[in-house]
Amino acid sequence: MKIDIITKEEIKNGEAYRVKRDIVIDVIVRIKKLLGKYQGNELYVSKNSLEQYRKMRKDFETSIFMVTVFAAVFMVLFLITGLNNIQQALFSLIGAIILGTMLIVLVILTKYVPAIEETPVMIGEEGGKENNNQG
Repeated sequence: MKIDIITKEEIKNGEAYRVKRDIVIDVIVRIKKLLGKYQGNELYVSKNSLEQYRKMRKDFETSIFMVTVFAAVFMVLFLITGLNNIQQALFSLIGAIILGTMLIVLVILTKYVPAIEETPVMIGEEGGKENNNQG
């Protein structure tokens, strides 16, 4: 089935944008297969959901950027506080890396919105087949 990731409904016809496969989607697919919950759906964003998708994607990208800046600032602060003692600086750096990684993973888990392809495809009436008019 072709599923709109915004409305979580099946797309039977019309223009839609295919979701790009990335490491997050691959991990989710593997976990679902291990749990026996994988349905084999193809993920899309329908033309009707495109505006909402763009807003959600921009929010996700902004969140990732802010958390990355926040983590970098923490790393610098931890390093500065540990300049008196090399061992303390090393532990501070490791702590900052762990904290930053956890924050980025938390944002991905709570706000993840995958990228989509730039060219829409037509999903037709005849059995839900996909027709790409681009050649």
